[in-house]
Amino acid sequence: MKADVRWQEAMRRRGITDFHKVQVDTWAAGHLVPREAQGVRVLRAISYFKDGAMNFYGRPIEGVLALVNMSSQRVMEVLDTGVVPVAPTTQDFDRKSLAPLRRDVAPLRITQPRGASFHVRGHEVRWQKWRFRFALHPREGLVLYTVGYEDEGRVRSILYRASISEMVVPYGDTDGNWAWCIGEIGALLRAVRG
Repeated sequence: MKADVRWQEAMRRRGITDFHKVQVDTWAAGHLVPREAQGVRVLRAISYFKDGAMNFYGRPIEGVLALVNMSSQRVMEVLDTGVVPVAPTTQDFDRKSLAPLRRDVAPLRITQPRGASFHVRGHEVRWQKWRFRFALHPREGLVLYTVGYEDEGRVRSILYRASISEMVVPYGDTDGNWAWCIGEIGALLRAVRG
C-alpha cells in the first residue's frame, strides 16, 4: 500500500511525508465493491496517523481510501475526496492519558439463587425452548450453529449458521471513508470533476 504513488501523493497533500508514521489497516470490503472486483479477494485499506501514539485509531487520515486486490497484491484504486485535517492529538487510553479513575463504583454481583435458567454442555446452550451451538472464530468472532426452537416436542430448525463477520453502519457521511462503496463514489467523483 505504502509503495503506491497515488497513496503517497494523497499523504503528501496532507503534509505527511514520513510514511512510517502511518498505519494502514485492511478492513473487509463487504459486498459494496466495483463490478470489476467481483470474484476477487479484495480488502479496503484505511490509513491512520500513528506518530508514536498507542491508539492511532483516534487519528484517522480522512478522505483517503484504497481498494486492494489481495490475490495479486496490487492497489486497484485510491480514492482521495479531499484534505481533512488530522486530529492534532491522539486519543490514547493508557493510564497516564486518562483522567483519574472513578472510585465510587460499587461491585457488580450476579446471583441466581434458584440456579441458572440455562444449561451449557460443551458448546451447546439450552435456554427455555431454545437450543444452539456456539464457537469463537478468529476472523468472524461469535458464530452460532444449529439454532433451534422446541415446538410441541420436536426441535424446529431456525438457522444452520450465523455470524457477524462484516457489518455495514450507514453513518450518513457520503465521503468514501464512511460510505464504503469506493468504486461507485470514485466513478461519481470522476464524472463530476469532468
